[in-house]
Amino acid sequence: MPAAGTNLIRRRIALYGQLDGQQRERLLQIANACPIHKVPSGEIRIDTALE
Repeated sequence: MPAAGTNLIRRRIALYGQLDGQQRERLLQIANACPIHKVPSGEIRIDTALE
């Protein structure tokens, strides 16, 4: 259970075909290197000011 104020995003990836463990691990590394994956994984800061 995440701490209060923490958002949890669950992602499930299904791989089909005859892949060995090394291939499966490499595909997982590629999925985790996706730029969109990195945005919510890093620290998010929002600076708000009135004009």
